[in-house]
Amino acid sequence: MVKLSLQKLPHYVFSSNRQFEKDERHICRIYDMSVLILMRKGILRFNENGNPIELKRGEYYIQRPNILQEGAVPSDQPNYYFIHFNGHYSSDGSLPLRGTFNIDEIQKIVEKFDNLKDSSEKIEKEILFYEILTSLKNSIGYKTTSEKIHDYILDNYNKDLKLDDLCKISFL
Repeated sequence: MVKLSLQKLPHYVFSSNRQFEKDERHICRIYDMSVLILMRKGILRFNENGNPIELKRGEYYIQRPNILQEGAVPSDQPNYYFIHFNGHYSSDGSLPLRGTFNIDEIQKIVEKFDNLKDSSEKIEKEILFYEILTSLKNSIGYKTTSEKIHDYILDNYNKDLKLDDLCKISFL
C-alpha cells in the first residue's frame, strides 16, 4: 500500500475552502500536484483511474499527482478544505492516503490558514501544513462517535446491551 512519506518533507503550494453546488460534479483532470482533501460536510464523489472514491464528513483523502480524476456522478454538496502540495510516496510511508480525522482539531488549524494574509511568509503556511499532517498522522485509528458505537454493538451483539454502556463508550 502506497502512503505519503514524511521522511522527505512535502511542500505546501496553495490551499482554500471549497463548497459544491447542488448536482455539481468533481472536475475531470490529470493534475501534476498532490491534493489533500479534508471533508467537513456533504459527500464528495469522483473516480481515480476508474476507481470510485466517496468521501464523507471527517474523512481525508490524498489525491496523488498524474492520476486521472473524473466526476462521473454528482456529489452531495460537499464542503471541504483542500491543500495543493508536492509530496513523495512509498510503501513504507507514514501517512495513509485515506483516513479519518478530528474535525474540531483540524478546523482550528484551517482557521489559522484563513487568518494568514496573502503577504504571509511561505514558512508560516508550511508550518500550518505540517501541523495538519501531524494531526492526521496522530489520528490514525481515530474513530468518530458513531463508529465507536457501531463497533461496540458489533462486538457485543450477543450480550445484553445497555444504554449506559453505549453512553460510556461514546462519552454522551
